[in-house]
Amino acid sequence: MPADHLAAEALIVARLQAQVPALTRVYGLGELAQLDEASQTVPSAHVIYQGESFEGEAGRGAKQKVLQTWLVVIAIDSAVDPVTGSGARASAGSLMSQVITALAGYELATGFRPCKRVNAPAPAYAGQFAYFPLAFEVGFIGG
Repeated sequence: MPADHLAAEALIVARLQAQVPALTRVYGLGELAQLDEASQTVPSAHVIYQGESFEGEAGRGAKQKVLQTWLVVIAIDSAVDPVTGSGARASAGSLMSQVITALAGYELATGFRPCKRVNAPAPAYAGQFAYFPLAFEVGFIGG
């Protein structure tokens, strides 16, 4: 069991910083809470805790498998070239592939199950930004 129940956040941020150099910034929850949308740098990623579920139990419920869901939301400039139609979609697709390669099947640390992709929300568009979420399940034995 990790000493920090939300330890996966820092591990995901570090992995993305190391493996996806095309991202100008990887924001964690602390930074996200203070971020003014207009001041964010793009392309970037936001790592967001989405809750957890549980499987089984041991020790009269003292221990159980914790399955946390973490979103990695890729933020890009939503500008699209009116002639070619390229831009946001091409940029997002490449970054999504890099994030998936960096995290899918990767064991964040000893005691964690490898990251597994799970269903993610639909993309969102706000002003000059487009947001493309990917969701990963991270498991560990916890209380």
